[in-house]
Amino acid sequence: MNRIVAVKSYGYEWTNTYGLTADAAARTLARQGVDWVLVQNLIDPLPGSAVDQSPPGPGYDDRRFRDALRAHDIRIFEATAVFFQPAALREQPDLRPIDATGAPFEQFGWYIGLCPSSLEYLAQRAAICEGVVSSFEPDGVFLSFIRFPGFWEMWMPETQRATIREYCFCARCTTRFEAETGNRLPAGPVPVRAAVLQHELRDAWTAWKCDLIAGTVASLRAAAERVRPGIEVMVNCVALGRGDYENAAMEVL
Repeated sequence: MNRIVAVKSYGYEWTNTYGLTADAAARTLARQGVDWVLVQNLIDPLPGSAVDQSPPGPGYDDRRFRDALRAHDIRIFEATAVFFQPAALREQPDLRPIDATGAPFEQFGWYIGLCPSSLEYLAQRAAICEGVVSSFEPDGVFLSFIRFPGFWEMWMPETQRATIREYCFCARCTTRFEAETGNRLPAGPVPVRAAVLQHELRDAWTAWKCDLIAGTVASLRAAAERVRPGIEVMVNCVALGRGDYENAAMEVL
């Protein structure tokens, strides 16, 4: 494969701070050798994080920047934060993940993850994805935060596996696990069911979680392809192997 230089351009500093026009910003990226740009849009804006992503004021048009990028032969990937949507959590409280003790996920700095097993929420994200692809006809879509909740960026070399909290053990997740795998969990509170999932049924539980995330990617890809056949899909993988944190990348995320 040839070298590809890709950048995230989530913020709007090029216009808010530096006063560049869309063409000047695209021309600068091209001069720097950038091939692909990952952008956010005002249809499906990315939630705020540690980086200022405040949109420009009145008069800004997403299409101008995209037209300028295309004019400089730069490929465009529209970004979406699949399971990081604080506004959705406010509207749908049942999306708050539950850990093995039965405790709900608490916001960590700017990050709060969502339970990924809601088919209703997935349908909402798919509809939004279709709308974005229809509006901008990008080369691809970038699915970020495509995992079970966990802020792995703060796992340090000294972090012990036992201190990493695993999600999600809510009733919806465990009910789907039983129905889709044929395994039966004991009655009782969350810690009772979670203990079985994390020990006797660990392999089946991990496989189900991985399949659920892979299925989510497939569903969102299908949504994008309904509008733009052949569109590419990029996922934000976790740069950890099976030997890191006792396979937490697969088991937790």
